[in-house]
Amino acid sequence: MSIDRVLHVYKDIYPPVPGGIERHIDTIRRATPGWRHDVLVCAHGLRTVRRDTPYGIETHVGQLGRLLSAPLAPAFPRRLRKQRRGALVHLHMPNPTGEASVLIAGRDGPLVATYHCDIFRQRALLPLYRPLVVACLRAADAVVVGSAALAATSPLIRAADVPTTIVPYGVDVERWAPGTASQEAIAGLRARYGAEHVLAVGRLVSYKGFERLVRLAHRVTLPLVIAGDGPQRGQLEALIERAGVADRVHLVGRVSDDRLAAHLAAAAVFVMPSINRAESFGLATLEAQAAGLAIVATDVGTGTGEAFAPGTSGLLVRADDDDALVAALNELAADPDRRRAMGEAGRRRVAERNSLATLGRALEELYTAACARWPHSSSRLPA
Repeated sequence: MSIDRVLHVYKDIYPPVPGGIERHIDTIRRATPGWRHDVLVCAHGLRTVRRDTPYGIETHVGQLGRLLSAPLAPAFPRRLRKQRRGALVHLHMPNPTGEASVLIAGRDGPLVATYHCDIFRQRALLPLYRPLVVACLRAADAVVVGSAALAATSPLIRAADVPTTIVPYGVDVERWAPGTASQEAIAGLRARYGAEHVLAVGRLVSYKGFERLVRLAHRVTLPLVIAGDGPQRGQLEALIERAGVADRVHLVGRVSDDRLAAHLAAAAVFVMPSINRAESFGLATLEAQAAGLAIVATDVGTGTGEAFAPGTSGLLVRADDDDALVAALNELAADPDRRRAMGEAGRRRVAERNSLATLGRALEELYTAACARWPHSSSRLPA
């Protein structure tokens, strides 16, 4: 069987949804141009929509709504059964809708599963969810993770007892290179938020730790800029007012890639203050390093310490240690030469380990091997 098409299965895709997994799927499309990439995700409405892209077809399946972030899309298994023919299915997890659909639809081709992160907010439901995840991981021809730490510590990967392949996440290194952003935009941001300031980027959700960052703002030497949007925005705005740090913490909302490049170029330090295992890696730290920024990140027990080189391209602190987070930010704020050296080291590291070319080579090899094993794996799932 000759297969040159990948069907990515998840709940959303970038654009328009700017989440880390959504952006990663888009990055895969650009990193492996030898494959056609179709995408099966959920619409934010009742109507199913098909979109042509330069990489393949996106199908956004109509949904009734979402329950605990999981889309309720009864037609999803049928769409998957129809579109999987002649394709390698790349299932992105966790996503109960996609996982259940894979099991319901059965298989007539190879299956690759990327396990991106453990669930945290809905962990009370883990006893019910575990069998679904384990079944999908055991069914896959290859299980991919983004870090050694996640592979070693995830309770669901341990429960499945399957081998994993580590494929580091990738970014377009040149897209975020120093000097690519508008100098006028950079000057404007520095005039508005401070010639030197700290930047954080991400969806405004609880596990990102932005609430703690606001609470600590009065102890951090430099002003803080947070780029992104999400359900916690109103709560953060209220907290900023109550804490009296409106002159030190700036929520700038969701920004375009061009605007993000300017923010990265304008900042002095990048911080990722995540607080639990829902943060599995931190793609934004790769973009920040590609832009030449020193990193301060928290260790949540997953792959956040593998996204950069602690001590060389940034500082890693315990996720539950507020004092250490403040000290790391202030230490780099006071030492521009060290920041510069860390930024240069981070850019070299990302260019070597996390470029589109590196990601593309790893996935090309993995996809080809999974296809070569088919149809011998066909008995793993009922047809």
